[in-house]
Amino acid sequence: MFFKRLKKEVARGFPSMHTAESIVTPSPGVRDPRTNKRMKIVSWPPTDKEKTVPLGKKIPDGILKTMHFWAYDEILGQALIVCDNDVSFRLTDPVDLLNLERVDLEALAQSQIRSTEKYEDIAKGWTVAVTGVLHISKKGFLLGGDCWNLKVYAKRGTNSSGLIL
Repeated sequence: MFFKRLKKEVARGFPSMHTAESIVTPSPGVRDPRTNKRMKIVSWPPTDKEKTVPLGKKIPDGILKTMHFWAYDEILGQALIVCDNDVSFRLTDPVDLLNLERVDLEALAQSQIRSTEKYEDIAKGWTVAVTGVLHISKKGFLLGGDCWNLKVYAKRGTNSSGLIL
């Protein structure tokens, strides 16, 4: 069945597949060494559709003191944190934990993450990540605000994992 459809598409010039028209321009000063013909630059116009990536809400510092619970959302694969006044936050990746203050990390560490039995192992990965980020913050990283602006205060030498600092 697939072979028949593919054969029809080839014979008709792929009418069901709409592609962007390419723009071919001669390359200035570049020639093919074998044929001595000018090389060509092939480009395509930008697509009409723009991909948008939704960004999660910024979690204010210290707000997780009012946290009721946090749970693993197996449909979206995210951690959901519910606080007072029906304020909720979502963490899409464990790296998002780097944006939290130590007080907020300690609040997450003191509370057990909720999940269904089927996704319990994945949810435990979030608690392991919280423990790891908390451990890193206590060993010298200053966290909070922006995870790209981490500052490290360490002495020259080796740490417990044998890495040279």
